[in-house]
Amino acid sequence: MDIRHQMIPLLQVKDKLPSDSLNYAWIERRPERAECGLVAYFSGDTELESLNLDSPFGNERISLILVDGNLTVKRYIYNENTDGAAGLIVKGHLSVQNMVVGGQEIYVSGSLTVQELFWGDYNHGDLTVKGDVNAAVFAETDEYHVNIAGSLNCRQDLTPWDSHGDWQGLDMEVLKRWLVEELYTADEEECWLTRGSDVLQLLKAGKSLLKEQSEDSLPRPEDDLHKLRETVTVQAIEDILALPLVQERYNDYYDTDKNGYWYGSLFFGFRLPEQGPTARVLVGEETVNENGEDVFFFFHYDIAVDEQGDKMVALYYQEGNGHENELKPLPPDDTNALKKALHHFKRLVAKVRFDNKQYVQKGDRQKSESDALEMKKEQYMQALMEQEDLVDRTCMLLGHTFRVITVKQADRLLNAIVHPAHDTPLYHILNSAWLHLADERPIYYLLSEENVHLQRLDMTQLAEEADKLQFTIAGYVFAANLTVDTFIEAYDTDYSPPMAVFGDLTARNIALCGATFYVGGNVKCECLYGYYNHGQLVVAGRLEADAVIADDFVMHIGTIGSNVLISRNDIYGIDKLESESGSMIERWTLYPSTYRAKDVLHDVLVDYDASPDGLWPDRSMLLDRFEKGGSVIDWEKLEQTYASFTDELPAAFDEIFHSGGPNGKSLYKIKVDDAGSCYFYQSHEQDWKQVGFIDGPQFYIMRIVWYIEENQWQMFYDVYNGQWEMQCQFQTAPEDSYTSTLAVKKRFREALQALRSQRMPEAKLLDVLYMGEGHPDVQQVVRLPDLYVPSGSIVAADPLANMERPAFARRTPVGTFPVYLYIERQYNRICCAEIRFSEDEIAAWEMAVLPGQKVEELKAGEIFGYPVDAGLGCFMDKESAHQFMKHQQQLAEQLGEAYDNYYDDYLSELLEGDEAVSSDYCNAIPFSGQPYNAAVFRSGWGDGFYASYFALNKNGQVVRLITDFACLED
Repeated sequence: MDIRHQMIPLLQVKDKLPSDSLNYAWIERRPERAECGLVAYFSGDTELESLNLDSPFGNERISLILVDGNLTVKRYIYNENTDGAAGLIVKGHLSVQNMVVGGQEIYVSGSLTVQELFWGDYNHGDLTVKGDVNAAVFAETDEYHVNIAGSLNCRQDLTPWDSHGDWQGLDMEVLKRWLVEELYTADEEECWLTRGSDVLQLLKAGKSLLKEQSEDSLPRPEDDLHKLRETVTVQAIEDILALPLVQERYNDYYDTDKNGYWYGSLFFGFRLPEQGPTARVLVGEETVNENGEDVFFFFHYDIAVDEQGDKMVALYYQEGNGHENELKPLPPDDTNALKKALHHFKRLVAKVRFDNKQYVQKGDRQKSESDALEMKKEQYMQALMEQEDLVDRTCMLLGHTFRVITVKQADRLLNAIVHPAHDTPLYHILNSAWLHLADERPIYYLLSEENVHLQRLDMTQLAEEADKLQFTIAGYVFAANLTVDTFIEAYDTDYSPPMAVFGDLTARNIALCGATFYVGGNVKCECLYGYYNHGQLVVAGRLEADAVIADDFVMHIGTIGSNVLISRNDIYGIDKLESESGSMIERWTLYPSTYRAKDVLHDVLVDYDASPDGLWPDRSMLLDRFEKGGSVIDWEKLEQTYASFTDELPAAFDEIFHSGGPNGKSLYKIKVDDAGSCYFYQSHEQDWKQVGFIDGPQFYIMRIVWYIEENQWQMFYDVYNGQWEMQCQFQTAPEDSYTSTLAVKKRFREALQALRSQRMPEAKLLDVLYMGEGHPDVQQVVRLPDLYVPSGSIVAADPLANMERPAFARRTPVGTFPVYLYIERQYNRICCAEIRFSEDEIAAWEMAVLPGQKVEELKAGEIFGYPVDAGLGCFMDKESAHQFMKHQQQLAEQLGEAYDNYYDDYLSELLEGDEAVSSDYCNAIPFSGQPYNAAVFRSGWGDGFYASYFALNKNGQVVRLITDFACLED
């Protein structure tokens, strides 16, 4: 047994922690805070006399105790402060006489055995045990969190909740029978457990916390199946399914948003009687296996009906998630499974009943508030309906005389407008008027019955001017044409006043949001910009615009006269198509995005912070440009975007399908989302090859097909219905400039970039690797001492936080090879590290992966890489990594209590010592006289997640390995 421990910063033990532990998750979220925490680390099986978590080993700076093995504590584990004591993680079994804890994470990878009392208190504490829990008395109070993967075996379970999840408090008679009097107290109404100096003195004196029990007083073991049957009854299941929480909120077993909810690592699910062959409640548990993968195990508690029509409980278990996994009857002789099924059902009942009480109470409050609001709305609407029509009231705004009309008058003017795509009323003027309920001033619409010519239509300015006239503008109605010299701009993304123009609308630039806008004629402008999903635009006629931008803002346009479309699948237009009978029919068709904002707008107007690819405009800059009347579109950029596209196609297809296709497969996909969207790359023998994009939610496919024998290229936009039955197809040539052609071109380039990101570094880094110090962004290329590679298995990792990281799956040549560091000019940081195995010409790249990692499982934009938590990266052979781990262990043993961490006690001298070559890199040699070494270097901007790539020659042999530290700016 080892009772010596090392003091290590919390950040440096991250990879030794269970990946599903709270401490691991906390480090992931707040690595900068984790640098301050100290860990008492025991490297093997450990035996302690006692453990006080308020001040472990007399050091209040310790935030966590980590035992990399079994832990035996002869007497007690204790803390009094339940708000924030030191945590305890045991990666084996834990055995102790008494355990009185709370206010921290207790995590046991094996089983927990407590000879007498386990008591966890207060909702700031969590107990996670991956094995069984064995205790004479087990107590959890004040919402202490317990998660036991195995079974709970105890003589007495002390909980203030009854089997139905109702609060009942602790039973004083039970406390008196089991516990010494120092552990509890009471008043006239209730009793509770207590801890303090008296309890600690008992523990220090080695005295028992339990009263002696006669054999007759001890509960006798019961048949586990009988106990389970007594608890899990038809009535108990029906009671759960009848709760309002289930009936109203979790009432659809086949809808992932409504079939249940998570409670920590447990999932509670519900199937109502009418939704399947049996009514059901279920408890699913999510755990992490030894490979770091999420695994699921479910218990199903069903109400079945026998041949006589009588209801009965049927118990099942299920390994794995999904309807395809088989349900199996719960074995009646599997004690652990029966106990666990009982424990989980009790947890479900207690938690769901508790949550139901809160749900009902919240619902009652909301209903009361809703009823009061509805009454106010009815009174307000009635007052609007009773308003007398205004006949001759006018006002002068923006140099134009408007008629002022009531909401009721506006409703009569607009209620006949029908949404052309949905055949439903477009406006609900009266129903939406309640949005002005809080206005203290009367609300009116502005009406102009003749053609209007304004210099600008700024709704913010109009609202301010109307405010001076003591009323609020609820909307605008232009009965004829509207011409605006500069811009039209709505002002509130949630609730701008609606505007209807029955004639034509002409303006230089238009920005809309927060309402429904209608144009009965045509629209002509330079840039039409709609944003946010609280608004929409309907144009009955033709839209002529240099650019249309719909950012989560739906537009239905009769005829679209622009092929510069930037949208999130929000623009619809009418197309005339030939039916199977030869007649012409009209149908609404989704017009996909044809450009990115960076392809169309001046660079200053592009929001590169929100999207490095420049997909969207910078809203504030674009609106400012509208208001100042400056140019929006960069025509030179726009014309060049696809100017060379046709000439690029052969080389692009050759790049995509080299060696027979991505990874040699006839069909390869890169996932975009979980709704079925993906980029695809397909080769059909020597007949054709195609690259495209499938949009799962919108049911369309865009693709470019190369017919090999004919050497012809075709662009396809295929539109489907919700059952993936083709509705129409738009077929064009690469030379065309139709909207469908441009949309396919845009998606093709995205597909090419998605594939490149899985195969190779960014283009700018490739230029840096090719040009070296000749590149304008490179300050210097530094050559480090050669790296010793005896096995050909390279480890790239943070040498402080992740020395045990596996080697890459691809093997490299063996020998000694130079390492180069590329230092960028602007911030003087290392942007790339490289091992150069050969000077052969690079024919292909591939992302470096660990065994078991599959590039094809990545979504677009995702990478495999290694995490950096200490600001350092390295290259080393797998055999060298073993030597470094051995060196670290020996150093810790030599220094004993004086050992701090591997950086301070070893690497810091190589990087910061008097003989250090540089503070940014070094050649680390664990044992002098031996060839093992590691190239250690600063990782760009520091902590992060960085990908590595192998460069291959024409024969598929490794010629380079690089790590991209992602600090080259575009």
